[in-house]
Amino acid sequence: MLGSDTAKRDLVLVAVGLIAALFSYWIFSDIHPLTVADNSLGKEQLEQRSASILTNLGYQSTGNTIIDFRVNAGMLDSLQKRGNLQEIYRDSVKENYPVYYWMVQREISIEDWIGRLSDIEKSTDQLNLSLSEEGNLIALENPSNVFPSRLFDPGILERIIPSIKPYLSSLRSDTTVLKRMKFQFDPEPDSAAQYIYDPEKNQYFGRDIALQFGHHHLQSSGWNAERFDVSEVNLISVNRVDIAQIIYRTEINEIGRSMNVTIEVLPTGSLFSMEYDDPDVRAGEDTWADLQQGAKGVVYVLFIVWVMFLLFVRIRLRLIDTKLAVLFAVIAGFAFPAIIMLEWVHGVFYSFDPLQGRDFFIQLFQTGVAAAFISLIYFAVTAVGDSITREHWPAKLRTFDLIRVGHLYNRPVGLVLIRAVAYSCILTALYALSLYLIPESYLSVSETFRSNSSFLPYLEAVITALLIFFIVTQGILLTLVGKLSSFNKSAIIIGIVTSIAFILFSPLPISIGPFSTEIIGVGIVGFFVGWIYVKEDYLTAFIAMTFLGLQLLSVKGWVMQGSPDASVFYITTILIVAAIIFAIQAIRKGKSIRELPKFVPDYITDLARDERVKQELQIARKVQHSFLPDRTPDIEGLDIAAVCNPAYETGGDYYDFIEVNDGRLAVAIGDVSGKGIEAAFYMTFTKGVLHALCTDYTSTIEILTKFNT
Repeated sequence: MLGSDTAKRDLVLVAVGLIAALFSYWIFSDIHPLTVADNSLGKEQLEQRSASILTNLGYQSTGNTIIDFRVNAGMLDSLQKRGNLQEIYRDSVKENYPVYYWMVQREISIEDWIGRLSDIEKSTDQLNLSLSEEGNLIALENPSNVFPSRLFDPGILERIIPSIKPYLSSLRSDTTVLKRMKFQFDPEPDSAAQYIYDPEKNQYFGRDIALQFGHHHLQSSGWNAERFDVSEVNLISVNRVDIAQIIYRTEINEIGRSMNVTIEVLPTGSLFSMEYDDPDVRAGEDTWADLQQGAKGVVYVLFIVWVMFLLFVRIRLRLIDTKLAVLFAVIAGFAFPAIIMLEWVHGVFYSFDPLQGRDFFIQLFQTGVAAAFISLIYFAVTAVGDSITREHWPAKLRTFDLIRVGHLYNRPVGLVLIRAVAYSCILTALYALSLYLIPESYLSVSETFRSNSSFLPYLEAVITALLIFFIVTQGILLTLVGKLSSFNKSAIIIGIVTSIAFILFSPLPISIGPFSTEIIGVGIVGFFVGWIYVKEDYLTAFIAMTFLGLQLLSVKGWVMQGSPDASVFYITTILIVAAIIFAIQAIRKGKSIRELPKFVPDYITDLARDERVKQELQIARKVQHSFLPDRTPDIEGLDIAAVCNPAYETGGDYYDFIEVNDGRLAVAIGDVSGKGIEAAFYMTFTKGVLHALCTDYTSTIEILTKFNT
């Protein structure tokens, strides 16, 4: 950028980043599966339709409603494996294979028809309706086994069992109807055409009547009943009430898939539940997903064990900056619970369950335990990564140290921001390009949008990206690559190592399939992250990864018109623009790298001081030894040997041999009180004085007397 030593290179990088951003937007708008989704049906209209559907089915709604647009992730993946989704997902497929749907949760009033509620005459419960994109009923989930307030539809009974018509008026007020009407499949009662209703007896309906009940509800739903065949008929019991379970199946030749619709009806003809699924999606895919998750879990555990071992070793060597590690551990300890609490608050406000004090304290306890564990992991990885990199490649932490000590507004940080934004756009384009070019690849989409599970989805997305990519870059770049850099600093070698690490850890917030494609896509991103780290520094790689994560998280916010996650896209765009503006101002007006102080952690200063003292003591030891005799006198008839080993580097032990007049030998042995440097000084002083006095030797007593004086 203007004013930097690499202005031309930075301008080229920004231009490439801008082109990459436009390119990635084009690719995602072309291949993202949400581009064919239609959520134009407003929530107000959906609320009215769902209320009308429940009324027709005999359920009484209280009016409280939660409406979300959702994706059947397994069915979507299976459909994308068949080919181009935009070409496959047309009306003929959509009506029998509803990948996108509306989930409408409604609170309903229930009545105690079978004594299930004890002394409570009326209460409320919840039913979940799945409506197609056009608003037609495709599923009715009844998790609490709620019976309708109106137990039967006179129109259904009159059409299917004509003999019951004279008794319909009396049945309206009959609260024992569920006890008197029952299904019986073995032995088979009369068919619907032959059945004669008798109000004085218990009524047993056979498979024929159950099938007609089921077919009626299938025709009244959003499914194309003409394409379904009966696959299975079962008799089940719910709260002592017989219920007919009818499984319908259709083969969707256009896509080579099948669909099961399971309808459960009461003996009164009322719909109890309706569910659907693709049986081929369930077969085998859960096992493969479990294997992948298990393998990732093993990798995580092994990595954590390795980091803990390194932490223990470096603590013993006093090579850990505890201030930095504690700081990020505390930040993570608050940020991680913030994500959990945002999701929990959303669940409190967007559910029909009343808030219980006990649930609140349980949630706090569980969040606290999780936060403590996360803090420990962040402490270990941050401490070890910083220590290893500072030992083997300290230049990679230069700009990160500026941020750490509060120097934000300067040219180096500005350049890092500009480059990181450009690199993030390039990484996003590379990830999208791998999906676009590799045959049979597809983009997996989660079932719910972020706004359907978090109170402030944009805040949760930002915190999530920061937490994930900080620990990922600390673990992979500073710890793993930091160890590798002591042997090899080649960009190619480090890129290969980071590529393998990314494949093992799979840190990106969206995934592509099949597994081979995901390996290639994640591996490409990992390789270039390692390359960026070698060519730039740690802060650039971390910020680039964070913006990459935010861009991937925000894709669902703009590829579909009226997306619930639009706020995530807006916040991501605002953050990128703000980073660019701040960076330009910092480059123009901020200080250069030569004007900024260097940061040295306390433990390095302490170690340097200790090393300096140790070296000085070694010098003092050598000097002290030089004052002791380097050889013993050679006197006929005597064998003389002497050695002195101080307890510390220096000490006050003293011995000497002094030749005095008349060929006599004086032997001096002394021990200065105390130890260390002070005793050594006294010993050195003693030697000088004693040698000076012995030049005029008369007697030992006289010498010692003068010495004491």
